Amino acid sequence: MLQLTQLIGFGSGGGGGTDATPDAIGFTDVSDTGITASGFTNNVTVTGIDTTITLRVTVSAAMGSGRSMAVYRNLTFVGSAASGTTLDVTITNGQTLTYSFTNTQEA
Repeated sequence: MLQLTQLIGFGSGGGGGTDATPDAIGFTDVSDTGITASGFTNNVTVTGIDTTITLRVTVSAAMGSGRSMAVYRNLTFVGSAASGTTLDVTITNGQTLTYSFTNTQEA
């Protein structure tokens, strides 16, 4: 099962600000079912920061052959992962995030 289980902010990536802790955000649950499944989280807007930060998403099952996720910042693809359980993305105040999950193997 691939589910977004955690989203954390860490470290200042520059920008000269001092507030690197984003306001709380929430994603709808997305999980795989059956042999082939894919889905997107809802779009969330990051607020409450005044500097560039890195956000890490953690999923409940390791990605690998047939399992992957991608991240979109302001609806533009910015990265993907096909191994491990985390994916990092840099973000600034007011930008949106969306994650997609794909499973092409039996859960």
